[in-house]
Amino acid sequence: MSTQQRERVEISWVQVFGSALAAVTSAVLLSTVGVAGTIIGAAIGSVFATAGSAVYAHYLRMTRAGVAAAQAAAAERVNRARTGAKPHQSVVLQIDDNFSN
Repeated sequence: MSTQQRERVEISWVQVFGSALAAVTSAVLLSTVGVAGTIIGAAIGSVFATAGSAVYAHYLRMTRAGVAAAQAAAAERVNRARTGAKPHQSVVLQIDDNFSN
């Protein structure tokens, strides 16, 4: 293998899940309008799916960040409870190097 790395397709679970949610939303919306199955319906569905994918992916990332922040706060409270530290005292947290996203 050469010193250059191969280019790979990068797909994240957020993109996949956001796209799936957007496709379902698009299909439901189009079925109520009555344009499903037509060329115009396909065009409108594509717009809904593209925009919806970005919106859903954004909110999935925000939710993930919120969960990570809540997890960090909970870990700090647990550590503080174990050490007997007061809420505004400095506390040293141990980070597990084997943790992966």
